Formats: sequence, structure tokens, C-alpha cells
Amino acid sequence: MSRWRLILVWALLILPWLIIIGFGSYALWRIGWTQWIWVPIAVCWGSALVLMRSWRTRWNLLASPKPKQVPHWTPRDRDAWEIVERTARNGDQLDQERLLRPQMYFDLTLQMAADIAAIYHPKSSDPVENLTIPEILAAAQLVFEDLATMVEQYVPAGHLMSIKHWRRLSQVPKWYERFNKVYWPISAVFAPATVLARYATSRMVISPIKENIQENLLSWFYVSYVHRLGFYIIELNSGRLAGGAERFREMMDRLNEDFDATGTPENKATDDSSKDITDTSKRSEITICLVGQTNAGKSSLINALLGQQKAQVDLVPSTSTITRYQLHRTETNDHLSVLDTVGYAADGFTEKQRDELETALKQSDLVLLVMNAANPAKQPDADVVKMLQDWFQSRRDLTPIPVLGVLTHIDRLRPLREWAPPYVWPDGERPKELNIREAVEYHNQVLEDQVAAVIPVCTDGDQGRVFGIEEYLLPAMTPLLGDARASALLRSLHQDISKNKASRVMQQFWEVGKVLLKAGLSKRD
Repeated sequence: MSRWRLILVWALLILPWLIIIGFGSYALWRIGWTQWIWVPIAVCWGSALVLMRSWRTRWNLLASPKPKQVPHWTPRDRDAWEIVERTARNGDQLDQERLLRPQMYFDLTLQMAADIAAIYHPKSSDPVENLTIPEILAAAQLVFEDLATMVEQYVPAGHLMSIKHWRRLSQVPKWYERFNKVYWPISAVFAPATVLARYATSRMVISPIKENIQENLLSWFYVSYVHRLGFYIIELNSGRLAGGAERFREMMDRLNEDFDATGTPENKATDDSSKDITDTSKRSEITICLVGQTNAGKSSLINALLGQQKAQVDLVPSTSTITRYQLHRTETNDHLSVLDTVGYAADGFTEKQRDELETALKQSDLVLLVMNAANPAKQPDADVVKMLQDWFQSRRDLTPIPVLGVLTHIDRLRPLREWAPPYVWPDGERPKELNIREAVEYHNQVLEDQVAAVIPVCTDGDQGRVFGIEEYLLPAMTPLLGDARASALLRSLHQDISKNKASRVMQQFWEVGKVLLKAGLSKRD
């Protein structure tokens, strides 16, 4: 759009307000209220200035990604986000002239990229060299797409703004001061009765508000730019952009369909008839790992969890100490895998069992620590929980997965011969309920509250004693599997990328070969 067209558009937008102000001012002058109208104006504008300075709010028109809103982030990703937050806070120390310079944003991009990459490759002399060109281009594409959307949605006439317009923003205060030098002498001639009140209001209220608005606009853009840039640099270094920008957007859309900002499932009414539940490309796999002492009751717990679906379960030998049970739930478009680890003795895992358990943990979304309520040896269970914590703390590239304690064989608690479920153990007063509650509290104490919860169950299907699975265990697993499904989707993305790497390389060589062959034939002709 040419300059005169832009001026015409703005003139048409502003002209009605100028007419209203003109007629209103004339009417107030005719009835003699001109000198009084500035009193409420000064009070309102002064109150606005006080509130702006006391609240120190910054415009947050574009939601910024926070670590707690990104369920798939690892502790290392959250460490990198601290750099982003620190850089955003530094914007308060930058003057307005510098915030208007494009070169400042270019230098900022390079510095943030180097600082964040150093978190992921601390031993590399040049951490950026580990990134591939397609991944960098994907990150740049996503950043610029978000910024373009931000400017178009939240900046008036943002789609028409050029670099020249952007640079002229810094000239607005100077133009305003020049206008005042002309306006106030003329105003003193035509309206001497109110010129002092209006001049005082302008200097004490209007000018500070104008400066605050301009400062907040520039700060808003700076903070939004830093947050969007930092978010995608983290995704870049974490390897989640290896599939390209389009694949990343698709994955995030699928993630947002099932989770709200905190990573919990949304309750949305959906038309199941419109979904193709046979589309395996959109399925995610959730893996639950069971650990526990020998004879803790893991096998019976698996049978109780699978319930009527046992006929659909595939028994897949995984390692010498781990067995994988796979359940295909076509109605929910998911695959559920249960990893049954070998029971450990009083002295814990052997070295081989520990290695295979660590392999299983890398694949898992939830750990169920199975404990026998009648077994007095609890220290091995506490040692396993400590081992899991130490292992995840040493692997900051992995998201720590939740651990849920499952207390089995509660039918063996006193009174031994009594079995009359349901037992309302959290607040019941029957002897069995009191002993179950006491056992739960004792195990929480032994484990030092390092598990999400301890859930008592009975899984003796042969005796018809099955209780606590649907009543307590599944409700306790549901919120934990919110984050679990998120990590399952991310892991699925990584698997797709790894699986397609070889075929993509071969396809690229084939395309290059065709181009070279075509060029050689044309040269020969």
C-alpha cells in the first residue's frame, strides 16, 4: 500500500473522533463547563498513571510457553528455559532506541542459540556445530511464523508495517514534543482560562502515560520474541525438530487435542463416528513398568489390570528378565504395554537386572512399585525408589516418570478371616479399614513420601478376591498417565524420525542422482 493510501485510511479512521471531540468541546464552551471538564479528566488519567506504575504490568497478548505448561520437557529443557527467562528480564535494562534496532535482535538470536546449545553439549567447543541445517531452518520457520501471526493479530495495521514504519516509532516522541511547542502558545491565545490546567495535566499525566505505553509496547514485543525464540531453540537442541516444522506442528496439535495447559486430559465431546480408529499412524503407546520384590504379586496385578481384555494380550519376550504384555485398544486408538520385571531379592537387583531395568525405564511412562502388605522386608523397596530417583537425576535428558506404589495382599491384614469389601480405607472405621489405612501410612513413611501415592489392592482372582483396581488404582493412575501420554507421543515422534532416517537419505541421494544424470544428458546433447 502506498503512502498516500495509508494516510487516507488512517484519516478516515481518526476523522469521526476528531469531529466528535470538536463538537463536544464547542458545546462545553457554550455552556461554560470548559474549565471544569479537566478536573475528572486529570483525576482519571492520574489514577491510570498511578496504577500503571504500581502494578508494573507488561503486555502479554501472546501466551508464552512456560515449563509447567510443556509436559514433555525434561529437566535439562527446563534448565535451558532459565536462560530464556533471564534474557527476557534483561529487556527492562535496554533503552527504547536499542529495542528498535533490528541488529540487536540478530545479535540476541546468536547469543541465545550459543548459550542454550551449551546446556545440551557442554563438552563441545562449538555446541552449535552439532545442529543440522534442516533443523535450524525448521526452528527459524516456526519462530517467524509465530511472530508474523503475533504482529498481524495484535498490532493495528501490522500487516502493512514496513522497516521504515518500525524505525519511525522512535521519532514519535520527538514529533509529539514539536507539536507541543506549537500547540501551547496558540492555545494560550484562544483559551487562556484553561491553558494552565491543561498544560499541567499534559506534563504530569499525559506525557508519563505516553512513555509507559510506548515502553510497554516495545517490552511486549521484546519479551514475546525472546520467549518464542527460546522455546524453539530448546525444541531444536532436544532433537524434536528433526522431522521438520510441519511434522512438529502436527505432533503439537495432536498433543493439544488430549491435554490442556497443565498436561491433564481434556473432557471434550467428540464425534467418534468421524474418526478412523484404524489409522495406526495416529496411535500412541503407553508403557507401564512393574517392579517389586519376589512374590510381591506383580503377575496377579497384571491379570487384574487387564481384566476382560486378557484374550487380546500378546505376550512378547523382551529380555531375559523382562516380559512385555501388549494390549491393543482400538477403541481409544492406543497401545498399552506392561513391562513385567523380574522380582528382586532382599539385597536388590543384580547388575544385569539393573541394566535391563534402566533400559525398560527409558521406554516407560509410569512405574508401579508393587509391595506385599504382609512382607515385613521394606528396605529393598525403599532402596529401589532411591535408585530410581538417583538414576533420573543423573539423566537430565530424560523426563522423570512418576512412581506409584501398589500395596497388594491386603486381604492378609488383620482380621485375617474377614473379607467383606468394599473397604473405604481412607476414612472407614471397621478394623480391616483401620489396618489398611495404617499399612498405607507406614509404607508412605518408609518410602519417605517419594512416590505419588500408595494404593492398597487385592488381586487374588483365584479366590475371587479382587478389590481396589477400579475403585482406587485406576483413578490414581489417570492423572499420572496425562503426562505419560504426552511423553508417549513425543517418543513416538523420535521413533518415526529414527525409523525414516535411512530411507530419507537414500531418497535424497536418488533425487540428487536424477538431477546429475539429467544435467549430464543435457550437456551431452
